[in-house]
Amino acid sequence: MDIQRRLFCFCLLFSPLINSKENTAHDCLQVNIKTTDIYYEVNTVTDFNKHHIHSYFDLNPDNPSGNDLLCFRFSDQVPGLGDIIINRGFDPKKALVIAKGISGTAHEAALQQWLTDEIIAYVDNTKENVTTEIVSSNAKHLMRITGGLRSANSRTMLGLFSSHELRRPKKKLTQEFVRVIDLKSGVIQLNIVLDDLLQEEALNNILKNVTGYKIKHPKWSPDGNHFLFVLFNNKRLEYGPRTILILSDRDGNNISYIGENIHHPVWGRTGNNIYYFKGEGKEQTLYKYDITMRYSAPVMRRMTGDHINVHPSGKLFVVDKVTRSKSRDGQILLLNDAGEILTRLSYQGDNISYRKRLHSHPIWSRDGCSVFANIIENGVRGVVKIDFN
Repeated sequence: MDIQRRLFCFCLLFSPLINSKENTAHDCLQVNIKTTDIYYEVNTVTDFNKHHIHSYFDLNPDNPSGNDLLCFRFSDQVPGLGDIIINRGFDPKKALVIAKGISGTAHEAALQQWLTDEIIAYVDNTKENVTTEIVSSNAKHLMRITGGLRSANSRTMLGLFSSHELRRPKKKLTQEFVRVIDLKSGVIQLNIVLDDLLQEEALNNILKNVTGYKIKHPKWSPDGNHFLFVLFNNKRLEYGPRTILILSDRDGNNISYIGENIHHPVWGRTGNNIYYFKGEGKEQTLYKYDITMRYSAPVMRRMTGDHINVHPSGKLFVVDKVTRSKSRDGQILLLNDAGEILTRLSYQGDNISYRKRLHSHPIWSRDGCSVFANIIENGVRGVVKIDFN
């Protein structure tokens, strides 16, 4: 992209999005709402009309070339089974099925995650032995790891594993750990178990009388020098926090406690900052944590947000926000790094049914000129692309 187009895109970020009437042709790949394209399920590699989008990911957002997405589709025909599908730029001719008939549920769906531009990891729960499959983007199998990987990222894989290889309804997980695995050799470079965290004084004071915590959501920093993860307890505790955010350097040393009752932490683009939500309901606050100064500062108070995605420049981000109106219309807020709302992206007006709403999970395109988000229409999920150019 040339310099003039980049400047034009950034200028338009400060202008409100104007919607026009929609084209109702559901049999085509995209439906235009002026600057907005909506992508529906289409018949490409497999019968997508029998699926709905469960989740989607940008393929290596730090790579500025291309706007490829990974769509994980969940079958409506066979409950609990779904396909992992790459759809490059939403071009039906470039769609490719990576795995078919993967078991899972809506909340723990045969975990899928891109490790690099060309490598994906997912969990196969269809067998008695839970295995983590590492495959290339052309569907070539590269590696199989025994154990229930539940989250992963980076070229050197940072993952969460359970200590039990067999997952049966009556068998509870007794231990979980963070592992760093070399993708070329499969060698385990680091293990952090929950018991290790009790050696930290700040955590020991919190956790010594509380049980039931699990490790969740490990994420490498963009520079690869640190990673964060969450201790989570899904029980309503009489005392003790429900979530605890932990920061570590890549060697597992200097483990530090950031805060409690934190949701959806994400790294800033440079790896110097972490953004997260704290609080419940309308009382949530968006915070920015400086890992050098070890200090958190509020960015925006009193908002109902869930997911945040940082612009490639590191100076803008989008947040999803569900309103409390009768239609429960979802909004995507465009914020600057001072917490000021630059524009609100939403579907409103007589031409849009209340059953269609902008939903959640906004992500920037790699060129910073578009935002992707989930949309729901009559109970069917799709992905909307909002262009600023």
